Amino acid sequence: MVTVLSESKPVARKEHGCDACRWVMNYGWNGTGLAFSERRSIAKAKRNQWKITTGQKYLKQSNLEDGVVRTFKSIPEIHAICLAHDYYDV
Repeated sequence: MVTVLSESKPVARKEHGCDACRWVMNYGWNGTGLAFSERRSIAKAKRNQWKITTGQKYLKQSNLEDGVVRTFKSIPEIHAICLAHDYYDV
């Protein structure tokens, strides 16, 4: 079980990998069942090589999982897609 300790939406000062994009790629995204706006957000992330780009606002969480504190960084639109379509393992 994951417990969110803190959450913020800073602007990236450098490029970061998007943790939510990894879930989209692992799920084997093929666009089925997604709205046009969701497909467009995924296409934009793919075009940016699945990275949070400099100057882009992103979601940053400190999470506690199995006694370990981890940082989760993601593009907010991709995170919303993962939540809406149950891409995250629970």
